[in-house]
Amino acid sequence: MSKTKIYILFISALLIFLPACSSADNSPTKDATNQETSEQTEKATFVISKDKGEEVIKTKDVDIKKDDILLDVLEEHFDVETDEEGSFITLIEGIKAKKGEQKAWIYTVNDEMGTVGADQYKLQPDDKVEFDFQEWE
Repeated sequence: MSKTKIYILFISALLIFLPACSSADNSPTKDATNQETSEQTEKATFVISKDKGEEVIKTKDVDIKKDDILLDVLEEHFDVETDEEGSFITLIEGIKAKKGEQKAWIYTVNDEMGTVGADQYKLQPDDKVEFDFQEWE
């Protein structure tokens, strides 16, 4: 192989790989008024309880971004297990139904029963989410 071909291959490799080696700029961007902006984080309150709120296991304020998925945030901040499909919550903070026990995790947001699964619900700022381990009929 001639020196010219080796030189061209070397330059080509540098042009391909050097941009990948540069450090990413993770600093906040500036808006039209030259003020720093970053993705807004908000809070949501999570309450983990049993028996229709009679026993509170844990309460925690967590940072969220608008439209974060409820199940994702729950799994990020609590010990959670789901069924094989990943949509039905079977355990939170070590609590799950015993064999033959008719109990399940039911959730409400702002005191209203969830109308979709936790894997589909999009959180909004200041949501109060309660997961309660209770009997079902």
